[in-house]
Amino acid sequence: MAEYDLDQTTTRAPGPGFVTQVALRPGVFTVPIPLTPVMVFVNTGPQDTGMAAAFQQNSLQRVVPGDDAEIAFDAVPGQIFHGKVLTVLDAIAAGQILPSGGVQDFKPGEGRALARITVTDDISGYQIPLGSAAQVAILTHHFHHIALLRRILLRMKSWQNYVFMEPHGGGGGGGAGH
Repeated sequence: MAEYDLDQTTTRAPGPGFVTQVALRPGVFTVPIPLTPVMVFVNTGPQDTGMAAAFQQNSLQRVVPGDDAEIAFDAVPGQIFHGKVLTVLDAIAAGQILPSGGVQDFKPGEGRALARITVTDDISGYQIPLGSAAQVAILTHHFHHIALLRRILLRMKSWQNYVFMEPHGGGGGGGAGH
């Protein structure tokens, strides 16, 4: 019986990846209900490393898989990466049910639609952590004159990341950045 109990304490990963936060310590008691995670696991399989971009709902009316995208990561100022739209998701958070059984809390101004984007440029030479923030412009085949404006605005936003401010009380040291 003791061996069975010991075997039940083993935590296995659902696939390739790594753990970023561990709340398990010797003597900690966990139960399957309520669903309170004791660690945060980041999947790193090929299908788990894509990116999702949130847009106003009317912005995705003419977006289709295969449309070109341009991405400006906050972590890589002044650099624009190219990508493609993989899919446009057919649901938004406001229409979802949480794992707890409650309905997603809808806040005015939210309800963004998601598009899955793949980066087609090689980003391996940059340190871009999973979950990084970015600005994304999707270039559709409609309103070509607006696409030029989108590209200019995206580059201006990317250049703004050369100068950033951190709060003085934070853990990063504070003051002006690069």
